[in-house]
Amino acid sequence: MRKNYILIADDSKPVLHATAMWLNKHCPDNPVLTAENQSQALELFHEHNVHAVISDYAMPTSGDGLKLAFMLNGAGFDMSKFVLISGTKSAADAYDDLDTMGASYLKKSDLEGMKTWVTEHVESRPKPNVSGALAIIDDDKVVRSSFINFAASQFPDVVCVEAGTVAELEAHIDSIHAVISDYQLDGGETVLDVAKLIDPERLLCVSGLMRKNLGDIAFIGKGNLSEISAWIETQFFT
Repeated sequence: MRKNYILIADDSKPVLHATAMWLNKHCPDNPVLTAENQSQALELFHEHNVHAVISDYAMPTSGDGLKLAFMLNGAGFDMSKFVLISGTKSAADAYDDLDTMGASYLKKSDLEGMKTWVTEHVESRPKPNVSGALAIIDDDKVVRSSFINFAASQFPDVVCVEAGTVAELEAHIDSIHAVISDYQLDGGETVLDVAKLIDPERLLCVSGLMRKNLGDIAFIGKGNLSEISAWIETQFFT
């Protein structure tokens, strides 16, 4: 997944809102996630490609932010991308632990420090290194829309188009870089007919049933979104 999300955890809704607005201005390429407590933060961390974390120390219990830091560290997160913020002196007890993990600490009032930290630790979302669109071909309109929405949410800089038939795909083939196709299409056509229009190495067959004899065409089960995402990433970002 190519979005570099920034996760903010704070039990104060006004602080969450203000911080998110500030980050949207200074890091426009990085979507912002907000959590009001440790549990929400962990849930979002496991659901998204979180690139950096800004956490309050007390949310609301003193030390919740440090507990979150320990959990993310245990999950293999790059703790140089974690900063704990606090407006209380009690957070001083966290300094040594944060330093050991490679994380940072800032006072809530230190806006210049936050700006410097963000500049040094937050990376912009990578851009596709190829031109051309990702095409989704499936005779089921609902399935096409679902795939389009999924791809657009994970790779917002990749242009996505849809087609219901091979003929519709062919009409736009000059502007298409890669294709995700169902195996069986209308009119007795299959993904093998799609392969006549595009290099099979840039074609992915997605089906609810195991398919064989596809040659150089990649195959991934329809529900395996993580592998589909990895394939898109390979096609457009490597």
